[in-house]
Amino acid sequence: FSLLDADADEIDADGNGLVDTQVITNAPEITYALNLNVNTPAWGGLISGSLGYSYRDDSTLTNEGNGVSPIVQPSFDLINAWVSWLSADGTWRFTINGRNLTDEEYLTNGYNIPALGVLTGSFGDPKSVTASIGYRFF
Repeated sequence: FSLLDADADEIDADGNGLVDTQVITNAPEITYALNLNVNTPAWGGLISGSLGYSYRDDSTLTNEGNGVSPIVQPSFDLINAWVSWLSADGTWRFTINGRNLTDEEYLTNGYNIPALGVLTGSFGDPKSVTASIGYRFF
């Protein structure tokens, strides 16, 4: 759990006095995560798994520039999970992994470069589900 109070109270880039209207970017007020992990013997081996939930409050990703409004990312939630079976002798592992299971669309950062006319951002990864099989030779 994180509670952040990010205020600009000492910014004076040009020596013209305090500029306290500047928004601190990428500074959500509240973020938190909760994970549930499990390990249990099953089918002659060990099943391990994790279910994770995280929350990120709304945040400003760019500052205003040349009359362009900043990019603001609304608050969002992410759910990730994985489950794995490991054989008793540790040679075989089967894993299924899911990330962003609710397929949340969210920005991870933003760029405002007025001189180049650039106002853009990068999106976080979409929903993905992967599976893997591993064999340990040694």
